[in-house]
Amino acid sequence: LKTSPPAITNWLVPALLFLVVSWIGATLMFSNPAIMQQIQDIQTQAMQKQVASGKVTQQQADKIQEMTGKYADIGAKIGGYGGPIFIAFGSPFFSGFLFWLAGVIFKRRVGYMQSVEAVGLSNMLSVLEAIVHWLLVVAMGNMFVSLSPAIFLKAADPTSLTFGILSSLSVIGMWCLAVRSIALSRLSGLSLAKSALWVFGTW
Repeated sequence: LKTSPPAITNWLVPALLFLVVSWIGATLMFSNPAIMQQIQDIQTQAMQKQVASGKVTQQQADKIQEMTGKYADIGAKIGGYGGPIFIAFGSPFFSGFLFWLAGVIFKRRVGYMQSVEAVGLSNMLSVLEAIVHWLLVVAMGNMFVSLSPAIFLKAADPTSLTFGILSSLSVIGMWCLAVRSIALSRLSGLSLAKSALWVFGTW
């Protein structure tokens, strides 16, 4: 990338692949009543926690659930099909900006589009992560399963801080960040340690 002319395919192809895999996964999710029920159960649990903490009464909670229930399916589908678009096309340009910003801060020349391409290519690992995630969902019948330390928890509770932290430590996700660290080091001339500190720190 450092010595080659810009190539749009370096970030566009991984983005399109991620989009296709995510949409296939979303379609599988919405066609599975058991998984959809899990999502509704999580929403109910979250509302009951609000009741238990005294923030809302049970009557208010029932009204909120009744109102949101009418639009829950629509909202879930917008998130399921729309969310991946922002991730697929936003990730290369935003993370590429962070690469460029590292160059500015450390006074190294880092081309913006080179950075976008580097992040785009690393996102092939995000495609792999999406494939693994949806295979685990189908195999285990659990919408919230991931290849992370959270898989060892007895119960998947997305409202739990512990679950959220462990889920974010995805094996493939960490691999992707390591690859980006190497890419930043090669593009900028920074040491791998500094590049990794920047990549993992901004993440």
